[in-house]
Amino acid sequence: MALEFQTRDASYKGYGVLPSGMTVWRAKVFVDHLPPGLLTEPYDPYLFNDMYSHRPRYVIDANIIVNKDTFLLVGMRSKGTDSMNPETMQLVRNSSIERDGLDLILVHRNCEYQGTLHPILEVTAAAYPPHLARHRHRPP
Repeated sequence: MALEFQTRDASYKGYGVLPSGMTVWRAKVFVDHLPPGLLTEPYDPYLFNDMYSHRPRYVIDANIIVNKDTFLLVGMRSKGTDSMNPETMQLVRNSSIERDGLDLILVHRNCEYQGTLHPILEVTAAAYPPHLARHRHRPP
């Protein structure tokens, strides 16, 4: 499975689909959309203004590593450096965010884009119809 990032911001030119094996650096994840039971204390949640509802919501700073059926949240220190503290690493099953998605803010080229991650099936060359998957070589 992969994750799809959907945003209302038309100026976003980053990845729309995040395949397994990809890492999302410097994301702000809204705590209220995390699955129940996920510990947030080790991440030092703080208030951040939601761009669309214009109200403050709690977020955590994390890197997201996309795996086949899960993604790994890796907490970041408040200064923005990577943290490899095992307390700030948690696996989240894609099925736990299937219904509502996961609200977050991605940082792409030093700009912040708010949107939602949704799990989707991973697209491979085998999934395309045969006439689209083949590449025809044309003579020069």
